Amino acid sequence: MRLICIAASILLIFAGCATKSAEELAAEQAARIKKIAVMPFMCAKPHMADKIAARLSKRLGKSTYEVISNDDLKALLKENNITRQDCFVPTPQTVEKLSKSLDGIVVGSATIRLHGGYVEHIAKCSATLINTRTTEQVMTVDLVYERTGNTWKGAVTPNKVAKDIAKSFKSQQ
Repeated sequence: MRLICIAASILLIFAGCATKSAEELAAEQAARIKKIAVMPFMCAKPHMADKIAARLSKRLGKSTYEVISNDDLKALLKENNITRQDCFVPTPQTVEKLSKSLDGIVVGSATIRLHGGYVEHIAKCSATLINTRTTEQVMTVDLVYERTGNTWKGAVTPNKVAKDIAKSFKSQQ
């Protein structure tokens, strides 16, 4: 009987050690994602959305990801009959279509406001890395660049947003 209690205690100890937190599991999943595409961002100003995606592609390409070019992305979307609108909030079926060519995709949205009444700046932005093999969201970054009191932090550019998203993705890996 005593031997059974000892064996059960040892099993419980090892079982407790084997469980991983959600953050650890997400980090492991993110580490398996190598080849990605940054999809067109959802935004009322398509030219700003394209700038964010282009800058983010460049930044993420300097990290641990292999980011496909915009031309390759356009060809891949056309080949799979995926429209720009399908990229904004992709369905699992859309994501699965891309799994043959990519390990992951980055989708996002941005809210544009006028700084000082005339200069466009990014007030909010979010980006999510989706594993194309499992269709699960691996990591999400939400950024807010809003007014603080009576002053603005300054006009937020696509380059600043791309830098902040890339930094957050890297820290979550």
